[in-house]
Amino acid sequence: MFSKCSGCGISIGYHGYCAECKPKVKLAQREAKAIMLRANLPKADGQKCVDCGKRAFHYDHRHYSKPLDVVPVCRTCNMKRGPALDIADVIRNGIHYAPEPVSKPVETPYGDLDADLAEYEADAITDAITTEGGNWTKAAKRLGISFRSIRYRIAKLGIG
Repeated sequence: MFSKCSGCGISIGYHGYCAECKPKVKLAQREAKAIMLRANLPKADGQKCVDCGKRAFHYDHRHYSKPLDVVPVCRTCNMKRGPALDIADVIRNGIHYAPEPVSKPVETPYGDLDADLAEYEADAITDAITTEGGNWTKAAKRLGISFRSIRYRIAKLGIG
């Protein structure tokens, strides 16, 4: 029994995509997943399927050109829904996303938080080491951290 490629429609001996369409679909899926990761979407795993209400495991893309327009679905419903509606366009023309808006860093009157925290941490470690006469183990206990943590932080912060 022959099936048709879900992308281009040619006859193939198995369900899914032909050898020419499969890499293009995989690329579109990877790109959409990367955009979803950058957008910090919550994991689909554990949410309710929008079709049947069971536990969802995947996000379903109806259109790969809109990578954040997704719904959580279970495995069964994902298979029932079939390929994305614009998959033929993706295979023919590649995937074209609208450019993501570039966000400017938020200006705050407080300065750079990471730099301030690093400076505070370096001062606290230096003070503890000085107080304990150069003994890193005692300085770590004074700070409530392990010896390995103080060693790591000294290396990370570049403290002499």
